[in-house]
Amino acid sequence: MRKVLFQKFKKTQLGASMVEYALLVALISIAAIVTMTTLGTSIDSKFGEVSTAVGEAGGGTGTTTTQ
Repeated sequence: MRKVLFQKFKKTQLGASMVEYALLVALISIAAIVTMTTLGTSIDSKFGEVSTAVGEAGGGTGTTTTQ
């Protein structure tokens, strides 16, 4: 009897743990996507500024890429 109850408890806890881990993974993924999106825009604009400054400093003879 005890063994059966322990096995049911173990299965219930395992299921709950899996749900908790899935929620953690989802929240971490959302946070990572938001952070990368925000920083990606900022980093892209900084690279554009540096590219422009380097191009102007070099006399404008370098190659530039446009998107």
